[in-house]
Amino acid sequence: MKTRTVFLAAALCLALAATAQERDRAKVAEQYKWDLTPIYASDDAWRAAKEQFATQIPSIARFQGHLADSAATLLQAGDTLMELNKTISRLYVYAALKSDQDTRDPKYQAMKQEMDQLVTELNGKASYIEPEILKIDRAKIQSFLQQEPKLRVYEHYLTTSSAARRTP
Repeated sequence: MKTRTVFLAAALCLALAATAQERDRAKVAEQYKWDLTPIYASDDAWRAAKEQFATQIPSIARFQGHLADSAATLLQAGDTLMELNKTISRLYVYAALKSDQDTRDPKYQAMKQEMDQLVTELNGKASYIEPEILKIDRAKIQSFLQQEPKLRVYEHYLTTSSAARRTP
């Protein structure tokens, strides 16, 4: 009886393994696959955009030590970081979704790892921003917000960051 149970369990495991093997992405109907072309038309397009983005990461460093110089500088820094974050999010989503399609495919696992590295690089280059904002006097932040209306898109971040450690 025990041998029969073991045999049935082994047969069931083999059947499940065979079923899992049949879930080959090539055999999945197109209507059930993600269409990632609105994000990037192809892996080559993603690769080109990723390489272009990697050259842009250092651009955020040009504002280091200058966030308190003027409202215009603070706005440029905010806009630069926002654009970098939008682009890296798009790149990351594409790589992550490709990776999730078939976690056995090392090509897409590598793409996702490349994005993890770029995220780390961007975060490192932009790590000065929060401490610098915290050093700016609240009155100066308010003055910048009045001088430059476009800076208001960042008002919540600027006022809560500077208010977090300063008294009125």
